[in-house]
Amino acid sequence: MDKNLKIQVIEIDESKFNKAELDPFVFPSLTILNGTVASGKSTVCSNFIRITEPVFEGNVILISPTIKNDPILLKLIEEEVILEYYENYSNDLLQNLMKIIQEDPDEKSKYLIVFDDILSQLPKTNTRDARWFDSFISTYRHGGNMSGAREGSVSLLFSTQYYNELTPTLKLNCSYLCLLGKYSLKRLNYFGELFGVFTSESGSIEDFVSVYNQAKEGNPYNFLMLDLRKIRALQNFEKILYERKN
Repeated sequence: MDKNLKIQVIEIDESKFNKAELDPFVFPSLTILNGTVASGKSTVCSNFIRITEPVFEGNVILISPTIKNDPILLKLIEEEVILEYYENYSNDLLQNLMKIIQEDPDEKSKYLIVFDDILSQLPKTNTRDARWFDSFISTYRHGGNMSGAREGSVSLLFSTQYYNELTPTLKLNCSYLCLLGKYSLKRLNYFGELFGVFTSESGSIEDFVSVYNQAKEGNPYNFLMLDLRKIRALQNFEKILYERKN
């Protein structure tokens, strides 16, 4: 029997996934902002919400235990940029939010849920709650394993000081990683070992550090964004510093 062993492209109906593109982003997505205190995380978060307004159209939900001490996030609330905000995270809260999103009569509506410095409030590892949270993160693009959830209706943004303390599931499902502030060479080597392939053909730590330094040029608040889907590196959300060749 003759067989055609050539690998062929499989055509799929992209409309079923309820995707939206707003360069350089594709939604649904999971974005991580990582940086120390005073690295500009709240400023970048605020700008991310502003830039993506054509996609989410005000459907932004903020969860932040430190919101009352953050003038930038408070300004978003005062200006009614945020649809709802909460100071404490729980799985019950997230489940209720997903149920509300499901009830939106507009099937094309998209929501952004922002988790700001909530790592201390996440369920402890190896518990039933932790397994539910991991399951949600793994399936958020499809509605987070919620019955009746809509495909592609939810995107997530996590802002944190401690990348190492993120769950493995969060790291694996990250679409965009923004490295804000200043890092030691030891820390840059750590990220270079993980993400060197996103900054050069060689994937070397040295090339990663070089691209990071390029991203920081001109302003100490400039940052490196790694697009983990399209295999590229950008200065802020604009200038492409590296893009893998097809």
